[in-house]
Amino acid sequence: MTRRIVGERLEWMEGSHLFPMERPIDTARAVQRLLTSMRASHLER
Repeated sequence: MTRRIVGERLEWMEGSHLFPMERPIDTARAVQRLLTSMRASHLER
């Protein structure tokens, strides 16, 4: 169901439920990719 909702935006990161604190740089990069992808999708409309 998750893949159906998020489509190609699904990313998997290793770590526990505290991965944002364990891997802050990787988390920030993933968020940036998501926002860039969402912006591109929005501009295509």
